[in-house]
Amino acid sequence: EGIFQDGERTPRVEEFQESRDQLNLSIRALSERLEGEGIKVGFELMTEAEKRESKLFAEVNVIVQDIARELGFTRPVILEITRSSEFNAFVLAVSHEGGMEKSNTVPLRLFVHAGLIESAANLLETAGKQLTRDHLAAVIGHELAHLTQPHFHIDEPSDDPEERQRYEYDADAIALEAMDRAGYNPMQGI
Repeated sequence: EGIFQDGERTPRVEEFQESRDQLNLSIRALSERLEGEGIKVGFELMTEAEKRESKLFAEVNVIVQDIARELGFTRPVILEITRSSEFNAFVLAVSHEGGMEKSNTVPLRLFVHAGLIESAANLLETAGKQLTRDHLAAVIGHELAHLTQPHFHIDEPSDDPEERQRYEYDADAIALEAMDRAGYNPMQGI
């Protein structure tokens, strides 16, 4: 099935472009909300051509799919790597994208900032170690694990610090188990 038929985009490409446009709107809305709270955000995404040519993207995407499978996700999980220098990763789980349900058919998007990968590699290097797929699996597993927590709401975090901390610890534990089942070393996530 080609991308173009008689000079036109196929329905599959149109659907993908609509999804990408919705994603950009979601990112813009999130950025505006955060900037309104005084938090500077820069979310320039890798292009599809860059994704196809990037060995790093391919390796991280394998990890994403391995962990998603072990967590029981049946909906597609799409990796987005941003050019942000921030040390962060997150899942965009907004209502028009299907919310938190792991069995919804709408693709779920996991964002990993390039700054997380670069900073983690630099930190490990100062300790005489190298960043491995196991380290990335711990971060990715933690973010995806939040979607398996029944009462965790990304868009409406709890005001109770103890409850927030419990969700973080639980996400870590879920991620470590998924890492182990997927063949990654959970000791690298500790």
